[in-house]
Amino acid sequence: MEFYHQKEIEQLKPKCPSETCLPIERECYRWVFDSIEDIRNFQSQAIKNPVALNNKNDIQKCSFYALSFFMSIESCRVRFEEFSSRSPNAYKRLGTKIAKGLLNREDGVADKVSSSGHFNFHHAKNANLSSKFAIIEGL
Repeated sequence: MEFYHQKEIEQLKPKCPSETCLPIERECYRWVFDSIEDIRNFQSQAIKNPVALNNKNDIQKCSFYALSFFMSIESCRVRFEEFSSRSPNAYKRLGTKIAKGLLNREDGVADKVSSSGHFNFHHAKNANLSSKFAIIEGL
């Protein structure tokens, strides 16, 4: 599978995405902006904030090239509230809505779900994620 950030992640050590990242079939949630077609909705933090990569090690950079998703709408809300409490303008870079969708095996690979319900997803170069998600509520 060729990943969206293939050129960048090929240079990272250890391997990115790691061998523990696997294709999935999973309903999940993500922060998005007002329109599901907004180009920022399925961009990694490495694209949205490339300067942030400057002080990261390769493992952290690997995460910045991935997209963040959540297993439940509640975990999605809670994590957004945590970011917002530290940075009142977080919505400007993270989004204003919650979208729900279904990721499948051809879309990319996911790491293990954390205790907070979050997982990183390295998306395939040809994945059209905006067509798989719909906005369900505001943040």
